[in-house]
Amino acid sequence: MPRNISVVIPIFNEARIIKELVIKLKEVAARLLFVFEFIFVNDGSSDDSLNILLDFAGSDKRIKIINLSRNFGHQQAISAGMEYALGDAVILMDADMEDRPEDLPCLIDKWQEGFDVVYAVRKSRKVSILKNLCFSCFHALNRVFSEVPMEPTGIFGLMDRKVADQVKRLGEKNRYIPGLRSWVGFRQASVLLERGRRYDGKPRVTFGKLINLAMNSYFAFSKRPMRIAAFLGFFLSFFSFAGLVFVITFQMVMKFKVSGWASLATLILFISSMQFACMGIMGEYIGRIFDEAKERPLYIVRDTYNLSKDL
Repeated sequence: MPRNISVVIPIFNEARIIKELVIKLKEVAARLLFVFEFIFVNDGSSDDSLNILLDFAGSDKRIKIINLSRNFGHQQAISAGMEYALGDAVILMDADMEDRPEDLPCLIDKWQEGFDVVYAVRKSRKVSILKNLCFSCFHALNRVFSEVPMEPTGIFGLMDRKVADQVKRLGEKNRYIPGLRSWVGFRQASVLLERGRRYDGKPRVTFGKLINLAMNSYFAFSKRPMRIAAFLGFFLSFFSFAGLVFVITFQMVMKFKVSGWASLATLILFISSMQFACMGIMGEYIGRIFDEAKERPLYIVRDTYNLSKDL
């Protein structure tokens, strides 16, 4: 009996590419001996994305749609798709053609070798030098801050059913799916893949949202930022105390007048800025505690299409 595979794809204003994406997914599925379901999560699209998906869903029951009540965000849309996915393996991918449908067999082959998690590592990114540098810095800092192994990867990857079930159990509101996928453990492997070029060159996830996603990664998987803040506090306290001893020694004991108000003002400004930075770090953690305490749902589903309890 063939095994079942769920492919979860968040959609936000992707009307121009959906037709080509669906055609490529069907072509890949036709070559593989698996039963597929393609779960598209419409994350509050304002274009014609939903209507195009409905046309495909009417003629192919493998095309399944989750229509959220508004735009809840990329990671929340993925979480909604995972909640409804029923396959023996769950593949997460974006709709923008940077995650190429023709690479799905590479993930599945690795899964069949016995790995529970298979994630794509990109050979290169077809983006600007500045953006490529930002991504490299993000992953480098992630490896420094994170208390779990954090690979330089995005959402594109495969999870075995038992892994997907464990990730679904994790209820935090500020989510970073690749980090959660690493945190649960199990046997994990990477596949080196070429990154596709986005079909219109305009990412739907803005720079601000990328920064927020990076913060979710840094603060959700490590207490090290707070420890760094504490270390800086102790260091500056010691430095200030040493400076005070220096001033007292020169002025009171050696009768040497200490001058240099510009240096003193600069030092005060530096220490004050460090205090605000440390307060900001603590604020990030407190804000996440606030989000968890509200216990609001990650998303609200308006309606679904072609979804049932069986593939």
